Amino acid sequence: QGLVDINPSTGAWVQVGPFGADGVSVSPDGLTAYGEYGGIVGYSLAIPNPNSSVFNSGQLGGGPDGTGVVSGGMFNGNILVNNNDGTLALIDPALLSYTIIANGGSRGDLVSPDLSNGTLFITQYEEVQRLSCGTGCSIGSAPVPEPASLALLGSALIGMAAARRKRR
Repeated sequence: QGLVDINPSTGAWVQVGPFGADGVSVSPDGLTAYGEYGGIVGYSLAIPNPNSSVFNSGQLGGGPDGTGVVSGGMFNGNILVNNNDGTLALIDPALLSYTIIANGGSRGDLVSPDLSNGTLFITQYEEVQRLSCGTGCSIGSAPVPEPASLALLGSALIGMAAARRKRR
């Protein structure tokens, strides 16, 4: 269907962007989903409209692939882009600036936030590396339980409530 926002509790979803997004990440405030479409395009999660973006970097060289978003510190809200030409870039969405912060890598396919410690996994140099943004910031947002975890938690709570009623 395209880029969708899924409610893990209900399974309900709403389309927020068109089909074909790659390397999706979410802004620190949780209001914008960024995806790679030849450039980096942001779509509102607050007022979903798959035909209207709230941010568009335009076409980017290097073959952007994965993204991550910095939370906190001086780079709060900046978007990290892992490119297929072996470069890593930082986009400031407010200033529309695009800065290469690392080069000399190999094909950059993977970008994945490690929400347990606020770092970003990236593939470069034919290996997986970890990128940190330093003290006072993190990459990604607070962990959200997987739907299976929520179902397990719900089942446990129902079981505890039933056991309590039975004891009474």
